[in-house]
Amino acid sequence: MALPTKKPRNIRKALKQKNPSTNEVNIMAQKLSEISPDMQEMQEMLQKLRIEKEKTEELLKEKDEMLKAKEEELVTKGREQEKLQMEFKKLQKLKEPSPPYILWCKYQWNEVKKENPDAEFKEISNILGAKWKSVNAEEKKPYEEKYQAEKEAYLQLIANERSERHKQKTAMELLEQYIQFKQEAEKENKKTKKEKDPLKPKQPISAFFLFSNERRAKKNKEKYLQEMEAYKQKKDEEAMNLKKEEEEMLKLQKQEALQLLKKEETENIIKKTKEKRQKKKQQNADPNKPKRPASSFLLFNKEARKLT
Repeated sequence: MALPTKKPRNIRKALKQKNPSTNEVNIMAQKLSEISPDMQEMQEMLQKLRIEKEKTEELLKEKDEMLKAKEEELVTKGREQEKLQMEFKKLQKLKEPSPPYILWCKYQWNEVKKENPDAEFKEISNILGAKWKSVNAEEKKPYEEKYQAEKEAYLQLIANERSERHKQKTAMELLEQYIQFKQEAEKENKKTKKEKDPLKPKQPISAFFLFSNERRAKKNKEKYLQEMEAYKQKKDEEAMNLKKEEEEMLKLQKQEALQLLKKEETENIIKKTKEKRQKKKQQNADPNKPKRPASSFLLFNKEARKLT
């Protein structure tokens, strides 16, 4: 038995690469020529932006360094001020130096007081003054040296105080300058932002925004119409309610007026009937007709009143 042989399949031929036509080549070249200047402009703009960014970063770094240096100066000056304050407190304990005569008097006062116990302050001071005149220069020397030492210490204290005040003033001035500098730096940082050019043409609105604006306008119109209908209905209802209230008020007023008329009519009828009765009585009354005698009860009452 001979096996069936498979027929060989038709092998597909490789597709030949189509060479572009001259028209297509020209179109592509035109497109590239149109795109290339735009690309160049974009690249130039990007380069400018990069340069500006680098400049701003450098300026900001310089300002930060300046601020740090100022802060360090203030810290060091604050420490110096603290040291000076400590020294000033130590020196502040010293009092104003007393002259050599007063120092001598302090030592001699008790002795003179013992010699003259009955003497007063004025007399003792006079005695001490006379003695001081007779004291030698050698005896006066220790008191004078002590006075000079105290005087030097006192003058140094005053000088330190003045210098401290001056330093405090300078520190305050520096602080104010630092604050002003910081504020100016913040303002400049804010100003570094690009200001919009008013003459620059705006970009056209996209199709999506145009579509959304149209939809919004339609929706707003529909909403407005609905609100107007609701408003008109409310106004009509209010007008109807007002009319009903006015009608009810008119009805009440009419009823009250009718009631008043009825009252007046009844009162007039009563008056007329009373007048008619009185006229009849007057016509029928006889002047010669004897009066009725008083009853026993009335007579008893009269007698009782007389007795009381």
